[in-house]
Amino acid sequence: GGGYLAAFAAIGIAGTVGLFFLTPVRSFPLQFDFSEASVLFKFSLPLMLANILGMFLFRIDIFMIGYYL
Repeated sequence: GGGYLAAFAAIGIAGTVGLFFLTPVRSFPLQFDFSEASVLFKFSLPLMLANILGMFLFRIDIFMIGYYL
């Protein structure tokens, strides 16, 4: 359904954008340690994959709706 895929894509986009805004605030003030970087990477990678997958499915869904209309 379009609503489910749109919500999935929106969650992925919001999570990825939120991580891009939060990461510099948390990481770059001088005390940067690699353990925190690996934790951020482990959290951001699934969100970015969900974002890509969500946008891919969302675009397919829009295409199919347009095709059937």
